[in-house]
Amino acid sequence: MAEEQWNPGKLMKISGAYWESFPLHVAVDLDVFTVIGEGSLSGEEIAARLSGSARAVRTLLDAVAAMGLLEKKADRYSNTEAAKTFLIKTSPGYMGFAIKHHHHLVSAWSKLSQAVKTGKPVRKKRRTRSELESFLMAMYNNASGLAPLITREVDLSQRRHLLDLGEGLEPTRFTSVRPTPTSGPPCLISPGQRPSPKRRSKDLGWAPG
Repeated sequence: MAEEQWNPGKLMKISGAYWESFPLHVAVDLDVFTVIGEGSLSGEEIAARLSGSARAVRTLLDAVAAMGLLEKKADRYSNTEAAKTFLIKTSPGYMGFAIKHHHHLVSAWSKLSQAVKTGKPVRKKRRTRSELESFLMAMYNNASGLAPLITREVDLSQRRHLLDLGEGLEPTRFTSVRPTPTSGPPCLISPGQRPSPKRRSKDLGWAPG
């Protein structure tokens, strides 16, 4: 294996990577992309909808525009196609929960020196509701992309029950038991801390049996 080629520029890019990740984290946390939606808004309009400082919001918007996730014309901002696909909450490809989860990990990662010195965990034991939702929904969205691929390879046509023990791939269960014109296997659901089955099944247009 060839030795990694390092230089000052590469070192500085890695060291300062948070200069891009943090504006992205904050823009997602404030729902900037969802606020803009399919339209075009001025910096003042966005700031008003976010109840934020006009100057500070414009600075954030300019940073995100420099990253290529917003388009700026005069003082108006609009989403790029990538932002519309991955960063607007109503989009099927929304990745905001995963980005929020990454943001929630920043505090623990900032204490890495302490963890290395003590050998002990530095994360708090209990997540907040927002942290838990971001983690669970990030896992849900990730699994949603894998579920059709998995169930396509497993023949469940002769199965009447599906027992979900781990609940880690809820979309796999939903994809597996999606009703067909002829029949659909009932699903045994065990309780757990995860996105509401009723809410997700409603999104899919059916309810698990």
